[in-house]
Amino acid sequence: MRFSFTRLDTYRRCPFQYKLRYHEHVPGQPRPGTRLAVALHAALAAFYRDSAAMPYPDDLLGAFDAQWPAELTERDVRAMEEGRALLVDYFRRQGDQWPKVRFVEEPFRLELGRHTLVGTLDRVDELPDGTLQIVDYKTARTPPRAPDTFQLDVYQIGLAAKAGELAARIVFEYLRHGTQYVVEVDDRNIARTLDRLSAVLAAVEGDDTLAPRAGEHCRQCDYAAYCPARTARPLPIPVAAPEGQLALGL
Repeated sequence: MRFSFTRLDTYRRCPFQYKLRYHEHVPGQPRPGTRLAVALHAALAAFYRDSAAMPYPDDLLGAFDAQWPAELTERDVRAMEEGRALLVDYFRRQGDQWPKVRFVEEPFRLELGRHTLVGTLDRVDELPDGTLQIVDYKTARTPPRAPDTFQLDVYQIGLAAKAGELAARIVFEYLRHGTQYVVEVDDRNIARTLDRLSAVLAAVEGDDTLAPRAGEHCRQCDYAAYCPARTARPLPIPVAAPEGQLALGL
């Protein structure tokens, strides 16, 4: 079975949400900030692939502008203005310290027994001492917080699949907040990291009920109308359809 961090994290948050999203292929609600988030990631990827030793702000802004169509809606215009302001602030915060970049938007694939772990690393830098750091861009409005240790494990395993080693540092770049959350990694033991990941995979595989798990996430859940933990009369779950399609049982 094929897994990504997002898929595994969905299960850890709520097995019922996991069931509807990945087993029944019920689509979630579109998010208004998705287009801006995609454009920011793509612009930063293009910028770091092509940037000179001492880049200019216009290099980054040009890469961002290239992500948008020629004809823009009012919402697009507002999103572009916000994105350009975020990137100007990001560029300013770098000062004259530009990293030695090893990987940009690097996909990884790792076979773990019957399972395959896939994902993408936003950026990997080589630090002055020769060790590596993973940089992950965050575009949500959610305030910066200590990252989930499971997310760190998935990133580390992804890097190990590409470079044969774990990162000494993981940087979460919160673009909307103009700040970073830096994790210095003390435990760089690949075997222990794999054991933790394998435990989550085993939990997913062994769960035959995929029951709802109530929590703070319920307030923003796309599937509340189907959930017996949220409503006394949940809607019937749509008939399973190929991913990306919705077939209602009428």
